[in-house]
Amino acid sequence: MRRALTELLFEELKRDESLQPSHIHPLQKFITAYALTERERDLLYAICLFGFSNEKIGELFNISPHTVKNHISKILIKMNARSIREVQAALFRYLISEYEPCERNKEE
Repeated sequence: MRRALTELLFEELKRDESLQPSHIHPLQKFITAYALTERERDLLYAICLFGFSNEKIGELFNISPHTVKNHISKILIKMNARSIREVQAALFRYLISEYEPCERNKEE
C-alpha cells in the first residue's frame, strides 16, 4: 500500500509543475537554519516528506543516484547527522514544535 501511494505521489509530481519540490517552501526556517541549498532542500523534501528512493529522486530531478548520494552526504554534514533517519527526526521535531493546535484543543 505504501509503495503504491509513493508511486502515485511521484507521478503527480512529474505531471503537475505546481507540485514540484522547488515550489514548496513550508519549512523555510528549517532550511535556512542549516544553510541548505535549493537542491538540497528539494532532495530533503523528496526523501523525508515523500519517502522517495535515490533512484526515484534521480528520475525526478534528472540526476544520477550517485549525485543524489553526494547531495545527501552534504546534507548530513551540514546538519551534523550520521544518517538520513537523524535528519528525518530533526525535520519532524521541527514540524511538531511549529504545530499550532486548533482552537478547539486549546479550550480543553
